[in-house]
Amino acid sequence: ILQYRFIDVDALLEQKEELRIPEILAKYGEKHFLKLEEKAVFSLNLRDNCIISPGGSIVYAEQAMMFLKSNSIVIFLDVPLNLIEKRLKGAPRGIVGLSGKSLEKLYFERQTLYQKYADVALKISENSDSDSVVREVLMILK
Repeated sequence: ILQYRFIDVDALLEQKEELRIPEILAKYGEKHFLKLEEKAVFSLNLRDNCIISPGGSIVYAEQAMMFLKSNSIVIFLDVPLNLIEKRLKGAPRGIVGLSGKSLEKLYFERQTLYQKYADVALKISENSDSDSVVREVLMILK
């Protein structure tokens, strides 16, 4: 709708490393992955109008989050845990921080960080469809 570029940092990392996220995590480990993710965020040209999907673990990188906050509007799509569980079911994804923790514990850990860095938190429900989320984001940006 806005004709902005869409940048998915996970997709950038997969392209650069020529590996899927779970493979990057398995090969290099979480600490290295977080460094790659942070480096990718710092490499973004934020002068152009764009929408960035930075990947969920970026909230562990304070400098990257401050970079995003100082150069953009950070919108936290606040999705309930049960909906995240449904979305992840059967999906071959690597999730930083999940080893040794339950998804619920990781969810609440990140929730605090997302709220800390967000300029705006947008509640998403099971009834939210993509069109309604887009309309709400447009209202925020106006």
